[in-house]
Amino acid sequence: MRRMILYILVICAVTAGFSHASAAEPVEGKRLVHLFDFEEPDNLDPVPKGWIRIDKRDGFPSYNKAAFDDQVFFSPGHSVKLPTRGGSTGLMLPAGNVLAIGTSDYIVAAWVRTSGLKYARAKLSAVFYEGYDKPIEESRAETGLIQTHGSWELHYVELYGEYPQATHISIELTLLQPEIYRDKPPLPHEETVEDVSGAAWFDDVAIYKAPRLQLRTGNPLNIVTAPDEPELHMLIHDVARQNLTGRIRVLDLDGHVKDENTFLLVRIGREVVWKPHLEKFGWYQAVLDILDDSGNIVGSTQLAWAYLPPPDGSLAGTSERFGVIAEGMNREDMPELPELVALLGTGSVWLSAWDPMMTTINSGSFLAAQEPVLNDLLYQHMLVTLVLDVVPPDLADLAQVDSHDVLGLISLGHSVYSEFIDPVLVKFGQQTARWQLERTGSDDPLFNPALGQIRLNFMQSAQQFVPGAVLILPCDLEQIPDVTTDDHTAWTVTVPWNISQDAFANLARPWLNNKADSFVFEIPDEDLFTRRASVAALARRTIIAWTLNVPRMVINRPWETVGDARRQISPRPEFVVWQQLNRRLSGRKITSSFPVAEGVRAFILADENGNSPMGAIVAWNETAPDDKAVIRMRLGGSDVYVADLYGNESPAFTENGSVHVIQLTDEPVFIENVDIRLAGFRAHFGLHPATIESTFDVHKHFIEIHNPWTVTISGDLKLIKPETWDFSPRYQRFTVPAGATIRLPVDITFPTSESAGWHKLAADITVFADRPLVMHFEQEVKIGLKTVTLTPTTQTAGKDLIIMLQVVNTSDKATNYNAYVASLKYGRIQRPLGELQPGETRMVYFKLPGAAVELSGKNIRVGLVEVDGPGRLNKTVQVP
Repeated sequence: MRRMILYILVICAVTAGFSHASAAEPVEGKRLVHLFDFEEPDNLDPVPKGWIRIDKRDGFPSYNKAAFDDQVFFSPGHSVKLPTRGGSTGLMLPAGNVLAIGTSDYIVAAWVRTSGLKYARAKLSAVFYEGYDKPIEESRAETGLIQTHGSWELHYVELYGEYPQATHISIELTLLQPEIYRDKPPLPHEETVEDVSGAAWFDDVAIYKAPRLQLRTGNPLNIVTAPDEPELHMLIHDVARQNLTGRIRVLDLDGHVKDENTFLLVRIGREVVWKPHLEKFGWYQAVLDILDDSGNIVGSTQLAWAYLPPPDGSLAGTSERFGVIAEGMNREDMPELPELVALLGTGSVWLSAWDPMMTTINSGSFLAAQEPVLNDLLYQHMLVTLVLDVVPPDLADLAQVDSHDVLGLISLGHSVYSEFIDPVLVKFGQQTARWQLERTGSDDPLFNPALGQIRLNFMQSAQQFVPGAVLILPCDLEQIPDVTTDDHTAWTVTVPWNISQDAFANLARPWLNNKADSFVFEIPDEDLFTRRASVAALARRTIIAWTLNVPRMVINRPWETVGDARRQISPRPEFVVWQQLNRRLSGRKITSSFPVAEGVRAFILADENGNSPMGAIVAWNETAPDDKAVIRMRLGGSDVYVADLYGNESPAFTENGSVHVIQLTDEPVFIENVDIRLAGFRAHFGLHPATIESTFDVHKHFIEIHNPWTVTISGDLKLIKPETWDFSPRYQRFTVPAGATIRLPVDITFPTSESAGWHKLAADITVFADRPLVMHFEQEVKIGLKTVTLTPTTQTAGKDLIIMLQVVNTSDKATNYNAYVASLKYGRIQRPLGELQPGETRMVYFKLPGAAVELSGKNIRVGLVEVDGPGRLNKTVQVP
């Protein structure tokens, strides 16, 4: 859940003309609690009234003096400047200046500018106080580290009204050096760096009273599974006592509004429940806006959630071949993990074995908290991999290694890290044999020259407590797997999101031959692609991996934790798609590709044990024109349906009562209840070779027919298109034993005027198998020449037309052709190309006077005629 900053823009527009709230009490009925614009003409002190310098903390020397500045400001007049001469600088508004209502939400915003800084950064923070001297640390909110390079930027933090005991708000404006903001002190050999000049400026610091909004679904994980109906629960608290209206909208994956509702907030603090009407399963986003009497948005929040189809017993559902990375998952969210992976249906999960906050003192409590989660996962028959992805700080200090250098730690030997690793191995070694060194996505192992010793050190440690231990090492797909592995070592291979499907297939094969255990698919950042494009790419890559028999496919956890004080699990779009891919692919194998058109990918899915004649086709369009990206054939009975990546099912459209017609897009679909014998018969049926030489000879080809039934089949074949072609024989009968393949010879001739390129070969077939079947098949076949390529282009020169023919000799022998241009008005013009050597390119030009006008929008025939040979290549070009 993320609060939108529309009302923050109100703050940045506030000027000194606004009346300020009294420091004695919050203003009822107003949203602006206090504005510090630093315009205090009667204040003779160097700092604003009520503010104090931070100069008694370690790292904040007293010679760095925050003060008013009348030279640099956001709104005309003054700002406060925090300079540095080395060390950090700070200015604090102590408790007692701004009262707070502990059950109200607040926003603290400021305009910030930095200049002259290389290492130091600015930060804005705020915290609730109980009384005057007791900060409520869990309420503290901080911006990230800020560097603006001389420009003014608006930054803000949110204080959540979860603390009834809160009475005041305190604010800190700081300029921090690395020694303050870095996660841990430098190692002994590291050089300490800091700025000794430069400054940060703050202006128009405002405290704003915000409506307290809570938005959730009826499910604690915000994942609703049918037959449960989605409902949205909204709770609004507002101490400003305004008349408010709520507006709730539900947006789909593409940002389209699918349902909306408006309601008056008669009783603030009372939960409002609304059931949106949704026609499809999928990923959704709810947006709640709170409007005042004037229609201004005074508060807004949003929540992503998923609406899943009901479980389907006819689909396999759970597979070890689908996995999820849960490394680094927040401790507070870990108890939710077993239910999350159960909803996903994945059978493999990666968990962190160490925690960044683990010490020798508290390691027992960390392991005790992790044990029930691991037990629940194992009870679900999950394949668990425990990952040493981070070195606990105490251990990193002891070993003098970076907190992310797990390999460097293990290279030092068991005695160095035994206090940390032995309790983990003892606790979980009997339950899982799989242990990974380094975080998933790291490429360090293959670059580490001591990898052999590291493997030996870890296996010696693990084998004391882990029967049959398997060491997993992370790597990148584009690395070369030149490290020898054994039966106790495997690889988790990360696949970058920008690797094409074909490149993935080529790069994956060497890894599959070298103990690649799992392939992790990266998901691109949301600002690079639309959500729909991103999940469609994930689906396509997963299906290609399935064709390669990849042992295991994994994604990083497809959910996130949103909110600060009010944390919720929120699924990402990949959650829905990963679940559906798991359900549709698990328990199935790809038996063959399925022909549709050039640029379309389709595969037949059958029961992996061969127990059913029914299966599915998964298909999508990559580059084919829309009119070509269509499956058009009888695929089964009336129960054939199409399922999308989100679990929505619809009956397949039919023509003439039995021919199924499915339009394909770049988003894969599953065509279910397909008779895989029919699909297999079509997949293997076709003219071979599928390219016909553009020579005016008799072309000897064959029709291949495969029998996927368990009985002998017989039938009739009639070739009917192209109608201008001659087939000998045009009609044939055939008999094929069960599981066998035959080839029927056919001679083909076509007119001398036939154009090069793609042509549709059509056949009517009657098959007598377990029942009579009448089918119509079409196949794209290509006419061309192996020896040359012809590329025609046109351009106009006034009223004249210039036709350019580029001819390339693609053979290993010299060729000799004449080029020609022909039209009814201009007749036939022919020019010799002369002899072309292998690989040689030649251009020939034709100028047709007046043709740019006379033939505009019409086609002209161009081509090549082989000298002393049968080759002839015809094409048409359109005059612009």
